[in-house]
Amino acid sequence: MEVKLAVSKEMKDVVESVLDKRMKTAQAIFGKSYNLTLSNSKQKIDNGTAQIEETIAAVYNKTEAFGRKLTEVQENTVKKNTLMMSKQNKFARDINSLTTMDNKLKEHIEKMTEKQKLTESKLLLVEIEIERFSEKAKGIQMKDCNDANRTIHKSGVYHIYPSGAPGYKVYCDMDTDDGGWTVFQYRSGGLVSFHTKLWKDYKNGFGEVRNDRVHQLTGLGNNVLRIYLEDWEGNSRYAVFNKFFLGDEVSNYILSYGSYSGNAGNSLANNVKFTTADRQNDGRPKGVNCAKGYYGGPWWYDYNCGYSDLNGEYVNGGKGLKSGNGLVWNHWKGFSYSMKVTKMMIRKK
Repeated sequence: MEVKLAVSKEMKDVVESVLDKRMKTAQAIFGKSYNLTLSNSKQKIDNGTAQIEETIAAVYNKTEAFGRKLTEVQENTVKKNTLMMSKQNKFARDINSLTTMDNKLKEHIEKMTEKQKLTESKLLLVEIEIERFSEKAKGIQMKDCNDANRTIHKSGVYHIYPSGAPGYKVYCDMDTDDGGWTVFQYRSGGLVSFHTKLWKDYKNGFGEVRNDRVHQLTGLGNNVLRIYLEDWEGNSRYAVFNKFFLGDEVSNYILSYGSYSGNAGNSLANNVKFTTADRQNDGRPKGVNCAKGYYGGPWWYDYNCGYSDLNGEYVNGGKGLKSGNGLVWNHWKGFSYSMKVTKMMIRKK
């Protein structure tokens, strides 16, 4: 740095000039006796000047170090400011992005709200329409679910009047094969013990099961029996029997049909009477009752106890407690497998 050299040289020149003048003046006045004293003074001044120069140099070095430190601090400050500015810009961009997303979300919610309102309005109209049809149906004495299906196309419980008044409630399946099916037997779970019921129970009814009513319904014309079967693996099959008829109690509720179709196989005996534990009509020797022994459930058995029993004991998991015990349909799952769900229903053809 040029400051050091300039200061030292300038000061030295000034001091030497002053001393030179004073020495000349002293010599003129005092002569040689003063020269020695002046020379000593000059030496002291030179020494002082050297110390001053050293002090100035030290100050310079400290100033130079401070300058470098200051420059370093300034550079670091610039870097930090640049980094902070970059983060601020990124934060601002993120805020803008979030604001945009928030606006889009609000717009989406508004659209969904409008769609929900529209859907609710449509559902309300459907409910009103169903209620209107239900009110209309109340004024019509429907003979069966097939009659109800002409005006009401929703599965549910309805009043039917097969022989006029007073009528009774049944479950109508409006979804299977164009609907109109009157369900008279449904098994799903073992809450009701079908296999322990006696003759009077099936005559007078328990739940939706009542042989007298099935006889009444099949007497209205040409009927179709449809049986739905579902196993424990989620598979299903069906069996359809045309010209289905169930006789009255006097005939021991004899079951007959014309032809079979479907994919479950035909395991239903034809032209057979109903048998319970307390009334045997299977044609076997007295005391050798299909409903009490081999199958253990009221059903339409032939002499060989047939190939089915959908009123047997409900067995969870599908595997019967013994061969033939359970909800059996032999032509699909064999004698040792019990169905998870069964449904029997009829419809006028």
